[in-house]
Amino acid sequence: MSILVSLSARLSITIFGTHDCTPDQMQEDNGKEEPIRWYVKQEGKLLGPFSSSAVRRSLLLGQVGLNDMISTDAESWRPLVSVAEVVPPQLRRAGHGDAAQGHTPAAPAKEKRPFLSLLLSIVLMVALIGYGLYRGPSPESAAPDCAAPPGPDVNWRNCRLEGIRVPSADLRRADMYSALLRGAGLSGAILTDANLEYADLSGADLSYALLGGAKMKGANLQNADLTNADLSAADLSFADLRGAAPGGVVVGGARLDHAIWFDGGKCLPGSVGTCVKSAP
Repeated sequence: MSILVSLSARLSITIFGTHDCTPDQMQEDNGKEEPIRWYVKQEGKLLGPFSSSAVRRSLLLGQVGLNDMISTDAESWRPLVSVAEVVPPQLRRAGHGDAAQGHTPAAPAKEKRPFLSLLLSIVLMVALIGYGLYRGPSPESAAPDCAAPPGPDVNWRNCRLEGIRVPSADLRRADMYSALLRGAGLSGAILTDANLEYADLSGADLSYALLGGAKMKGANLQNADLTNADLSAADLSFADLRGAAPGGVVVGGARLDHAIWFDGGKCLPGSVGTCVKSAP
């Protein structure tokens, strides 16, 4: 009789498709785990709950960090990096195992570039300083020797040589920057490529002197004798030539910007080889 009842019950279940769960089935259903929900604490701010996949996505988007805290109950917290389930595989690979130890992945290489640039600049600066020390002081920075005899490359910089007599002397490339040479006798002297910037040559005898390529910016040549002197390609910008004797002087290619000409007229900027004066 019991066998018939059991068969009848099973037949009823098969036909109608609706039945109550057996105790075994209820136990099986109750054994299924609910998805884990995570809370994230970021700078004191509570976020969540999130699924594991949502946390992984937020990590990849940079919305949360590996050093933020994570919890399933918002009470017991641990570093997010220590929970492998929520750390994307690519972040674990990028960190070469650092994620499992609680470290964030290595900083991008571009963050190291400023340091490398600074290091390179320091090395270059040290190299330049060392090169300068190796070469020694430049000629311009060397101490002048006002007692030195006339000769090529002599350093008479800022020297008081008023009235000196050195006719036909070879003074090519001599440094006489801002020297006092008032009334000096330099007739026929070779002064090519010499530095006479801001020198006082007023009343000096420069007749037949060779001054090609000389630097004479701002030089005082008032009342100097420039008869047959060669000033070709010299820099005479801002020089004062008032009252100088110009007979036969050669100024081809000479810069005359802002120079004061023999007659007192002012040369316009761009004057080369000839003094272009402004209209009266």
